[in-house]
Amino acid sequence: MYSECADCPSRGFPGSNPWSAPGTASSLDFEMPPGILGVCGASPAADINYNTPSPFGVFGAAPTIAYAPGEVIDVAWCVAADHGGIPQYRLCADEGLVSKVTTPGYAPSLQELEALEACFQAGLLRCDAVDGQDCGQVQDCAAHPDWEACADPGEYLHCFDENGTGEKAWACVNTDETCAHGKIQRNKLKIPEDFPPSNHTILSFRWDTYENNEVFVGCADVSIGVAAAGTAPPNPPPTPQPTGAPDFATPEPTEPAGAAEGLCCFWTDTGDACDCKSPAAPDEWCAASEERCVGCGGDWCDGGGGGSPVPAPVPAPVPAPVPAPVPAPV
Repeated sequence: MYSECADCPSRGFPGSNPWSAPGTASSLDFEMPPGILGVCGASPAADINYNTPSPFGVFGAAPTIAYAPGEVIDVAWCVAADHGGIPQYRLCADEGLVSKVTTPGYAPSLQELEALEACFQAGLLRCDAVDGQDCGQVQDCAAHPDWEACADPGEYLHCFDENGTGEKAWACVNTDETCAHGKIQRNKLKIPEDFPPSNHTILSFRWDTYENNEVFVGCADVSIGVAAAGTAPPNPPPTPQPTGAPDFATPEPTEPAGAAEGLCCFWTDTGDACDCKSPAAPDEWCAASEERCVGCGGDWCDGGGGGSPVPAPVPAPVPAPVPAPVPAPV
């Protein structure tokens, strides 16, 4: 997929790639095995469509952290394949639109996802909203200040290897910290002062790449203005069903789980998945195989199901949301 604007096709490499006109590359209807990419993505490995709440608790069930209007927050993501470009974090103030992806059993239409994407694009969290943040631009902007990515300095978070930690001039990695699949990029964002209180909303992530013609997306469950910052609100009320939405039951896994000779771990304080503090329950979908575990974001321990009782899950510490980018293959 490529950036779509009047002169985008004539910009050549890398100008025709999604980064030069952020948000214009058509990605919502990209077909993935579990469903279209949409605004929150889909995982072929885990067979999960993230544009509807996961029946396995991976996404959409409840906020994992609370923020306050006007708060400056830290975000991070694990860069597995650094394509450079422009990572965007967005909020949508229209709870009716957000509920299209947070209502259990409801499958949003492409038109509803398009409306939600437009709302997210209008709610971009600007780089320069955080005092003192480095909002430098990729070097191509010097020659093309009229390109959408360059025309408003401070609007976007550009990947340009400001700390010299990447292998390319347009590297997104800006720390020496490692993660499960690569290195970490960290940024600061400011929640708008006037963002309306919400028991459960979505922090949207969209990465329009520089080096490749790809778009990656993800969503994180948060609440804003309803509890002290840094703590999830107790027992958030369910999101209202969108008008006209069918009252579907939450789908069940299509295959029996729990037969795998292993353990799927979501949190360990030792780095050893076999010394797990928060394992998936044996009957959960993610625990059925190593492939499913990794697709759910866990780490696999071989032999975890070979006779020793699986410990009762212990809630993991509330993490800062780290949206997991979902690739849109060329």
